Amino acid sequence: MAMGRSRHRRRRRKQAVQAAVVIAALAITGVLLFWMYTDNRKDAKSGTETADAERRYRKINVDGVDYQYNTDLITVLLLGVDTSGQDMTGQADFISLAVFDRENESIRLIEISRDSMVDVRVFDAVGKDRGWNTQHLALAYAFAGGKEKGCLMTQEAVSRMFHGIPIVYYAAGNVSALPTFHNLVGDLTVQIPDDSLEYLDEGFKKGESLTLTSENVELFVRSRDTDQEYSNTGRMRRQETYMEAYLEKLKVLLSEDFSGTVSRMESVFSNTMTNIGLSEVSSFAEMAMEYRFDPEQDCYTVQGTDHSGEYHDEFHVDEEALQQLVLQIFYKKK
Repeated sequence: MAMGRSRHRRRRRKQAVQAAVVIAALAITGVLLFWMYTDNRKDAKSGTETADAERRYRKINVDGVDYQYNTDLITVLLLGVDTSGQDMTGQADFISLAVFDRENESIRLIEISRDSMVDVRVFDAVGKDRGWNTQHLALAYAFAGGKEKGCLMTQEAVSRMFHGIPIVYYAAGNVSALPTFHNLVGDLTVQIPDDSLEYLDEGFKKGESLTLTSENVELFVRSRDTDQEYSNTGRMRRQETYMEAYLEKLKVLLSEDFSGTVSRMESVFSNTMTNIGLSEVSSFAEMAMEYRFDPEQDCYTVQGTDHSGEYHDEFHVDEEALQQLVLQIFYKKK
């Protein structure tokens, strides 16, 4: 009988301890959630836009016409970082938006100059947010220290630049990832779009055919004559030419061997700084295969003018042309 009471007391003590642990865990969770909530509120207030303001993109009025944001769009920010190896803390030399339209089953690419002078978040040496400042867009990634935070801050800067449209996904790779990215589709034959590479070799003339391999693709998409003003403009034309050829070849490979190509895509994504999960790669592959993509109609470049800055070239965005591009791609008339 005494032994039974003893076991009963031990069981009650054990239950009491378990209850205390559960209560403590709930209390800690509550405190953490409170901190996260208050921190998020502080972060939201530290910018120039509140949560309500960020939702204003959904319905807008331009020149007396009402527009509704197209919720069938999926937008992916693509970044190429100017470092190699495991280092992902440089500047974003290549910046592009891939827009997947699920209603019209189409893909559009929008290339953005790294030299675009836009609002970006600036951080000091210890990582403290110093607010918004007009800088080269490429520095949005660098100021945040690169990696995931750099991607998020570039997302934020591009979204702000594009009048608040949402950008859900990002994918960033540096120079070392380029051969792996290229080998997914293999050799590509392109027409050289201009003479911006002729300074390297007379064979790189406008209109000439060039076969791109994992050995020379970096030269084609990254090289520029820094002694020439506005040399990034020519490089952007080559990058656009490459992306057009790449997507067309990828569509062919997916139609010929979907599962094998998706498996190779998963391997590429696993070596990329991205928030696209491996389980989502197949969905993006299906869209890439099935959706319409016409390089003549579906590739865009943010318009503007080149200027000589105090230290570096600057690209000043044509805001009127950008607003028309945003309305054309991201909105529907109500």
